[in-house]
Amino acid sequence: MSIATFIPHDLFSSRDMPMLTSTDIETALRSALPPELHSHLASIAQILQAAASGELSELRAEILRVAVFWKPHLNDGVQISAAPLWRLFPHKPWQKKLKETWESLERGDYDWAHLASSIWLARVREKCITDKSLAIAHGREVYVDVAPPKAKRGKKKQAPEDEGMFEGE
Repeated sequence: MSIATFIPHDLFSSRDMPMLTSTDIETALRSALPPELHSHLASIAQILQAAASGELSELRAEILRVAVFWKPHLNDGVQISAAPLWRLFPHKPWQKKLKETWESLERGDYDWAHLASSIWLARVREKCITDKSLAIAHGREVYVDVAPPKAKRGKKKQAPEDEGMFEGE
């Protein structure tokens, strides 16, 4: 049974995050817990409210930090698109992999990704000038400053002529 079923729905109607009071939490707990635990409700409600408000404010701060620059792109894939959100993943193996991917993005290892371009535009544009594949990935191939390869001059090697394919010819 969810705690939300005991909380009045008008708390969730505002555009901001819901504001739960200790009374709301205590009422929900009183409905969900057996009567013998009711004497501990006030302390449980205070602990839950403190934990929830701290976690929610951290979550809100992290989402606002990432929302400034996060522009996921379908062609970047899930791992690169989710990398900026690595702190929000409770599953430790995923969090570790996404953190490694985020650090690689910061270093410039994935500058081909559109996410890298949306975050570090100047760095990616600078690389596009000399790297044609990056320029193509970001639609900037007209700005590429790469000279075509020069033809090599010299004598062509001649293939040795076979005298015959079979013995006795």
